[in-house]
Amino acid sequence: LSSSNTNIINELSIITSKDMARSVVKRIALNVNYKVSGKFRDKILYGTSLPIKAEFPGLNDNDIVSFDVDFLKDNKIKLSNFTKNGETFSGEVKGTIGYNIANTPVGRIVVLKSPNYNKQNTQRTIHVKRSAIDSARDNLLGRYSGELNNKQGGTIINLTVKDHSAQRGEDILNTIIAIYKENYI
Repeated sequence: LSSSNTNIINELSIITSKDMARSVVKRIALNVNYKVSGKFRDKILYGTSLPIKAEFPGLNDNDIVSFDVDFLKDNKIKLSNFTKNGETFSGEVKGTIGYNIANTPVGRIVVLKSPNYNKQNTQRTIHVKRSAIDSARDNLLGRYSGELNNKQGGTIINLTVKDHSAQRGEDILNTIIAIYKENYI
């Protein structure tokens, strides 16, 4: 192999590595998924369709948590249907968007407004699920790939992502490129 072929193969190995996928998951919170129930199937919320974002201070990377968010008046919310690491908890907790909700059965949760928060996209219950970081990493590795473009002499890497959200797929690719540039160029 020539020096340039060795370099491009090294770049491909970095781009498709577990470390890269883990960094992408952490940077754009791919381990947290949001959806609403639909008539025939659930609708995934991401980007412009996502009115909120949940943060989980104090949870470790391996904790798996889920809960539902219902919107009340005056920026108030109700959280319910809690699970943590396979254990189900009853009850509900009310709080205010943007403030720490400290007394949930699964730990501290902060629900923040996204730039796309509006009355229309807060009419339905949002189901939130936070997966373990390594599980989300492995899921991502199964959905994206890189290969050398032999038509261009093997010096171009084609990256492909399979995702239900075109916007999330684009964000994944852009984040891979950004992390690569930050750490390897």
